[in-house]
Amino acid sequence: MNNTKRERKKLEETYRKKLEENPTDFDVACKLIELYLESESKRNWEKAFQLLKKYTVEYDNEPGFHRIASYLYMKMEYLEKAEELAIRAAEKYAKLAENKSKAYLYLGYIYWYYGKLDNGIDCTKKALLLATQEGDIDIEMYCKSNIAYFYAQRGEEELSDEALQFANEAYKHQKSAANTDTLGYVTMKFARSKQDLEAAKERFEEARNMPGTRVDDIEEHLSEVEKRLRV
Repeated sequence: MNNTKRERKKLEETYRKKLEENPTDFDVACKLIELYLESESKRNWEKAFQLLKKYTVEYDNEPGFHRIASYLYMKMEYLEKAEELAIRAAEKYAKLAENKSKAYLYLGYIYWYYGKLDNGIDCTKKALLLATQEGDIDIEMYCKSNIAYFYAQRGEEELSDEALQFANEAYKHQKSAANTDTLGYVTMKFARSKQDLEAAKERFEEARNMPGTRVDDIEEHLSEVEKRLRV
């Protein structure tokens, strides 16, 4: 969402009022939970946690409940067994969701986030296969971008051709900050020449000025490629 503080406050008031009028409106509850989690305030995360608990029993078979529960536990990593709970919720989401490609894409991300790279790759490959069968080109390219990034983190040379192919396809499909950064990262990790490193640096610099960019990640990648260029 990336709402401003003022916008978040206004949305919070709107969602809270709607829930007062209809406490069983789970869609509105989810929007309010996501709004709380968008904040960097642990106080708001606790509000999200308490709100989610109200729907635990009634909505246990709703995929959306487990999707947002997983995200909540990922944010609230200081909770006891947060990692285990986040993964378990994401797995249940994948099991229950109608849109399997999107669900397995998310599960792959959760596995990757917690350092389970092989599981992340396997799930994202499954999501890619499903997205291709469904004809969902956006999810297909999202999967390819993630797989390319995961392969680059593995760093195995035999994965380089497919990683570069996937990263380029995703970048051409949509020049988003994430896809641009991924192409730069994959190019850097599998660089065979100074020219490759220069190309990677160009992509990082392009991504740095895009909406939705993760500035800390970009700066870290830029620092790495500049260090390699000085060698």
